Amino acid sequence: MKSAINVGLFTGALISETPIPGQITVANSSAYEAANLSQALTAYIAGQPAPDLEKVLDELFPAVEAGRFFEFQKHADDAFITETDDSDIRAPGAGFKRIEYKGSKVSDKVANKGLTYRQDHDGLTRDANGKLRPGWENAIADNLRKRLIRAEILRGFALLDAGAAASALVWNAASNPDGDLRNGCRASLVGKGVRSTHLVIGDLAWMIRQDAYEAPGRTNDMANHAAYTEQQLASYLGLRYVRREDSLYQTKKGAAKTDILGGIAYIYGAEEGQLLDDPSNIKRVWSPTDAGPRFAVYVDRKTKFTDITVEHYSKFISPITAGIQKRTITAS
Repeated sequence: MKSAINVGLFTGALISETPIPGQITVANSSAYEAANLSQALTAYIAGQPAPDLEKVLDELFPAVEAGRFFEFQKHADDAFITETDDSDIRAPGAGFKRIEYKGSKVSDKVANKGLTYRQDHDGLTRDANGKLRPGWENAIADNLRKRLIRAEILRGFALLDAGAAASALVWNAASNPDGDLRNGCRASLVGKGVRSTHLVIGDLAWMIRQDAYEAPGRTNDMANHAAYTEQQLASYLGLRYVRREDSLYQTKKGAAKTDILGGIAYIYGAEEGQLLDDPSNIKRVWSPTDAGPRFAVYVDRKTKFTDITVEHYSKFISPITAGIQKRTITAS
């Protein structure tokens, strides 16, 4: 039940065995039979155009397809050990120095995640013959998919946070925010041995950065950094991807909306097209549903209501935590 409870916390869904009309609940497995699989709705949500949350998810945490059970290499921080004492020189009649890498194989599996929405038929419009108008399921299925993706984004940042080397920064007229970020990239390189690819910076941190460069008391000529786009900042820092993360979430209806990152920035490595054994800081392992695509839709029609369920299989892993940098940014 642990994964289901986590889904509920991330998405605001209720933990319930019996869906309630008009409310989203964490899916249970009783209705997920081939007879209830909707190929049309599965194709619909798989074909949603960009810009789309799934595109953002793939950019933040590049996906690797695997079986529902898989193994990966948990890397030790020993890839850059270098002989500085001439111990790589073979003595006459002796063999070469023998070395070994200390990484270990980890067995894991993807988690089956899903949400269900119960739609009471009395809340739907009908045609002149009293039949339900077609197509009403599309918006519900797509909304469930987006909620599941938001939960995935939160999970990814939670895993980064757990392995990050953290420090606090104050950005004001006397500071150089982009210099601090550049130092963070250097710390990531030294920690891991390979330059990181990603900087994801919260919307509040981005605004504090702009305020620092626009401050009236600034004495240098770096004010133009306030107008940098994400692409310009990526070029300045030597990174492949910079994202200003301005997404919000709430844990239940009526609850205050919360910044996903706010005043936090993460620097990390996540290469596209990676294999399970590549030493990236974070990977999102996924497996196809029984329908084929990443997400599948099940429609369980009853006389008075219909349950719509969206499911997928995934697991975040961190083959190596060295090099993940977290910066918590304030203005004073």
